[in-house]
Amino acid sequence: MKIGVDTNVLFYFLNKDSPFHEDARKNLILLIEKQTAVITQQNIIELTVVLTRRGVSIEITKKYLQNFIEVMPVLKPTSDTIKIFLEQLNKKPVKGIKLFDLYLASTLLSNGVNMLYTYNKKDFIGIENLRIWEPA
Repeated sequence: MKIGVDTNVLFYFLNKDSPFHEDARKNLILLIEKQTAVITQQNIIELTVVLTRRGVSIEITKKYLQNFIEVMPVLKPTSDTIKIFLEQLNKKPVKGIKLFDLYLASTLLSNGVNMLYTYNKKDFIGIENLRIWEPA
């Protein structure tokens, strides 16, 4: 079973000042070792935005991204992603920045991934067929 990784997990993995850092490192390494972790193109873009807004140079940001890309498959939107997005939008009307979460979920679902590892599970509540992975 593949597990999608939310951008916040990637950020906390890198951010030693975060209270979630150790947990994110331990769990993401576990998922990578089991070859179950996947990310999306959207994660790459979102992480680039977050890191560069916080003053991380583009060179260092690119190194972080390359490291993630080397150890986790990067999923792309499929021909069904928009269809799923629109169907989900009818069931869970959201607006603004929350649309990115819905599109991430739609990309995962259209690639056959129905589980997500995130620290903001409230952002994904009500998205049909998506489960949140909660480490033991």
